[in-house]
Amino acid sequence: MKKLNIILLMMLCLLTLNLAACSHLIKNRDDEYLQSRALPALQTPQGVSSAKLGEDYPVSGQIYTSGKAPSLIPPGSLAASEGQK
Repeated sequence: MKKLNIILLMMLCLLTLNLAACSHLIKNRDDEYLQSRALPALQTPQGVSSAKLGEDYPVSGQIYTSGKAPSLIPPGSLAASEGQK
């Protein structure tokens, strides 16, 4: 029983060290999409059809610099209608 406790304690220590070592790799990337830019059009080789190529996720050229925080209240909700009164 004592040997099992030591093994469990060692596993817990290893897990803790592993999480602590990897924590610096996790970054906050909440606002990175605001810095995205559109790329030039894709050039296809001669003889290849580009009919299937399209903009699945288009990126506008707009730069978002608003310092105003977005509202977390869904539009059309009871809280939103009370806030307009």
